[in-house]
Amino acid sequence: MKIPGQFFVKIYNVTKKGYAAAEAGHFVEALKLFEAAAQKSEPIAQFNLGNLLNHGEGVPADKERAFFWYEKAAIAGVPQAMHNVAVFLDEGQFVPINKPLAAA
Repeated sequence: MKIPGQFFVKIYNVTKKGYAAAEAGHFVEALKLFEAAAQKSEPIAQFNLGNLLNHGEGVPADKERAFFWYEKAAIAGVPQAMHNVAVFLDEGQFVPINKPLAAA
């Protein structure tokens, strides 16, 4: 099944709007935009959503949800998300410490 190019343009535009909202300090709006794209398996949106949740940027910090989205983005190949998952595992943030897996 071929996915129409319009789908990717729409996801890109939502992610771009999420960046703009975050840059303007409108974190709740950014969270909604990133979450919409993340739910559609957009890895960069998943990573950015993880960042907002991890750092509590304008929304309450939620390490469990942050790890969930970082892990999805990491599986999709986002290097920064891979790093953040490794940090969670190495330091035992929300998940049990797993240094061998963190080093992998």
